[in-house]
Amino acid sequence: MHVILTAASQVPQPERYALHKLILANGRKAGIGSLKARKDRAKAAFLIEVLAEAWEVARGNGPRWRERMDASLGRMPGTVAELDGLGLRAGLGGAAAP
Repeated sequence: MHVILTAASQVPQPERYALHKLILANGRKAGIGSLKARKDRAKAAFLIEVLAEAWEVARGNGPRWRERMDASLGRMPGTVAELDGLGLRAGLGGAAAP
């Protein structure tokens, strides 16, 4: 008889984890230049880069993907405004903001 042990774990949302790491990096007791602080900043940078890349990859997967993304975003004006504020979109059509 085989026994399989499993453990439940919670995986944080990547965007929240990235922000958490940014906050931690500046509050480390060992200082902002400590190894842990540098690792926190590296993790945050990696996650932010991955999320931005995922957006760009999805936008670059062809006109049908962009059309579908834009159609959904057309029903989400608050989200479009947030993306515009972050410089990720300039309204529908997916053009990057200057």
